[in-house]
Amino acid sequence: MIKALRNGNEEQALSFIGQPGFNPNEVDDRSGDAILHLVIKMGLTDVLRPLLDRFANAEENRLNIEAKNSEGKVTASNYRLLSWWPS
Repeated sequence: MIKALRNGNEEQALSFIGQPGFNPNEVDDRSGDAILHLVIKMGLTDVLRPLLDRFANAEENRLNIEAKNSEGKVTASNYRLLSWWPS
């Protein structure tokens, strides 16, 4: 999914979310950004919503919304900027 996001391919990125074994906490080796960092930086709300819907409260493979990238930035702080993110 990282490669699809880097290439700006939202459709392909969305297709990964439904695949068995998908890791929502994958990290980009180049930037240290998790999938959430990339999705938010790129403003891909069409990818963000299904990612959150499927993995934010999952029992297994839960989305880590407190993940820090190589700059020490936390993705969760960015979500609060979105009006539909639960506080």
